[in-house]
Amino acid sequence: MKKFLVLLSFFLSITIGLNAQKTIAVTTFVQGEVFYKIGTREQKVYKNQTFQENGIIITKKGKIDLQISSSNIIRLSENTSLFLKELSENSDEQKIELVLNVGKLYANITKKLKGNSSFKISTPTAVAGVRGTEFLVNEEPKSKEKTAGDTDIPTGFFVKKGEVELKVESAKCKYEIFGLCLNFWRDETKVKPYVVKEGQQVTLKKNKVTQGRLNLQIKQNMEKELETMKLMDSRQFNCYKRRMCQSRVYVRYYWNGYCYYPVYYYRY
Repeated sequence: MKKFLVLLSFFLSITIGLNAQKTIAVTTFVQGEVFYKIGTREQKVYKNQTFQENGIIITKKGKIDLQISSSNIIRLSENTSLFLKELSENSDEQKIELVLNVGKLYANITKKLKGNSSFKISTPTAVAGVRGTEFLVNEEPKSKEKTAGDTDIPTGFFVKKGEVELKVESAKCKYEIFGLCLNFWRDETKVKPYVVKEGQQVTLKKNKVTQGRLNLQIKQNMEKELETMKLMDSRQFNCYKRRMCQSRVYVRYYWNGYCYYPVYYYRY
């Protein structure tokens, strides 16, 4: 009986390992100066280029659209840095986690996530979890420098459609003694999750959280960006993901400080 249980657990572990697959991000649109960084090396980004987790996308004077799975697409505006922390999915669920270090990220999650699936975006000030929505995340740099085409969008989360659950990471105690937080004096408004619904926004400034109606100018700007973000056909995306376009693929290896990391390129 014990041998049977050991064999059963062994085969289950193999099955789980086979089902846990990594997905990719594919460039569907790129304009201007956009770079991909892994380790200490930077390279220019092209359309139809694919990325795996643990890389950083950096836009300078440019912008880029990335399709992540067959139903999620994001756009990075100028002067944005995004870390691809986790990209995984199987037939039942997907787990996507992105870290926005600075800049603007527009997202269109076209299908509502099911079961244990998750799509998270972290910033230095907050963590957002979404289930199917259209929204904007903005993280201003510490030293704000105006650039051409820049807009006065504060640090925060702006929801055009759907819902985002937000947890503020920079929460602090209202009263603190010798480095210890006094729970019965804790400012609960700074630690509870915020549910940002359709047509709402949450702005973050110096640990102050402000929730209200979505600014009309920001909404119009979001509509303009979102309507030009186009998903590629699911069969084409799966072609990239499953490495079926072997006749059109080439690979380069980059040193990330520990080992050589493959980056695949596809051209149609």
